[in-house]
Amino acid sequence: MATRPARRFRFWTRDEIVETIRALEEALATGARFVNYVGGGTVTYAARDEFESLLNILYDRVDDLDGVKRAPKIRHVRVIARKGL
Repeated sequence: MATRPARRFRFWTRDEIVETIRALEEALATGARFVNYVGGGTVTYAARDEFESLLNILYDRVDDLDGVKRAPKIRHVRVIARKGL
């Protein structure tokens, strides 16, 4: 099955996305909860997971713009065994 192109950030230039990635990475490195980015805004995050999720989306978008082919993401399935069935 072919993967769908990223819909988020599709109107951003590559330079805008790279600047946003740098701002997020800097905020992660310093433990900040507020991020100022090139577009003239500020974003507030509640958890590190939110940073990581957004960074993954932005990295995927840069890969799409650069034409980098990615392997499908691995999904983990939790198996729950039942006795007596």
